[in-house]
Amino acid sequence: MEATYKISEKDYVKASQLYSQLEKPAKLRYSVAIPILLVVSVISDSSTLKYACIFAIIGGILGHLIQQHLYIPWNAKKIYKKHKTAHEQIAVKSTDEGIIFKSANGKGMLHWKDICYWKESSELVLVYQAPNLYHIIPSHIENQGFDLGNVRELLKIHAKKKT
Repeated sequence: MEATYKISEKDYVKASQLYSQLEKPAKLRYSVAIPILLVVSVISDSSTLKYACIFAIIGGILGHLIQQHLYIPWNAKKIYKKHKTAHEQIAVKSTDEGIIFKSANGKGMLHWKDICYWKESSELVLVYQAPNLYHIIPSHIENQGFDLGNVRELLKIHAKKKT
């Protein structure tokens, strides 16, 4: 079944935030680094080292929060306003060969074998055809009868899920 949608500014921002979420390797590095910095700040005799560790933790957390919740939404909104083709209606259809995307500018098949990986949230699915190039499929198209659950299952079979 084919469904149509327009990517809203909210969808665009959510996609940018999902794209920029920390992946497992980075989460693992942080989950190791923060406890080490905490231990060093507690056991160190040097007040300079203690403060450096505490400020590193606070700065890292604040920097991530500012980027994720202020800078990325601001930048995504700015880009969305300039990117006029993102405002156009898109039709999507899932087939045995892949996902077909159609817009006023053209039509293309993204074959399952050509999908690098995918990411999802409760509001959308990102289908990557290259490491920094993805298609946005909003979950609300399920209201039109589009079986996004089937697409997710096919993505699980044919592509690596980015975590």
